[in-house]
Amino acid sequence: MTTTRPRTSRPLVRTSMAIALGFSLVVVLASLVSHPTGAAPTDEGAASESVARVESEVRAFLQRYTEAIESEDADAIRSLYVPDDRFAWYTDGAIAYASPDDVVAGRLAYRGVRFATTYSSMRIVPLGSTLASARAGFRTRLEIPGQDDHEYGGVVTWLLERDVEAGWRVLLGHTSTPGGPPASDERR
Repeated sequence: MTTTRPRTSRPLVRTSMAIALGFSLVVVLASLVSHPTGAAPTDEGAASESVARVESEVRAFLQRYTEAIESEDADAIRSLYVPDDRFAWYTDGAIAYASPDDVVAGRLAYRGVRFATTYSSMRIVPLGSTLASARAGFRTRLEIPGQDDHEYGGVVTWLLERDVEAGWRVLLGHTSTPGGPPASDERR
């Protein structure tokens, strides 16, 4: 009597490969989260210094970002975003802006309206030396000449990329505006 090896079904092989690839991705992402600067685990001081530097740079960028959006300076606004097709800004479940020029056109559609935005519960997470994410609650007041002010709020998320020459710029952005006060960033 000869024995034959059971045939392995292709779906089982694909599932096993998907699990192995998924596990590998989790390990890679976990190493990035554990050591977002790429510093070796034994180099805690350098890693902390690098994280602090990225956080400081991103905070400075977000201040410049807020000032540019509140202005009507098209070049300053355009310089905030990566200038290629990787950029997108999502709002309430849809792509609101597909290019920096779309953002400029959107802002300049409100020429003469003063924008005043404040952020709360800002959280910046370095994702290596050239990427960072930031998130916050926000509240924006539009001061419209001759009309009542309009306010709205929600949450905002940025994925930022550091360019050697241009510095930090927005690669992806997202806002969600339920109309109420900014959501808390506290974990429940």
